[in-house]
Amino acid sequence: CCIADLGLAVRFVSESNEVDLPPTSRQGTKRYMA
Repeated sequence: CCIADLGLAVRFVSESNEVDLPPTSRQGTKRYMA
């Protein structure tokens, strides 16, 4: 499953219930995901 968050693409792994954030997109993304 792929999630687009304000132009920042993150990958959600449902099997392990975790979000894979690319190194270039970590800044700011966690704030919107929280």
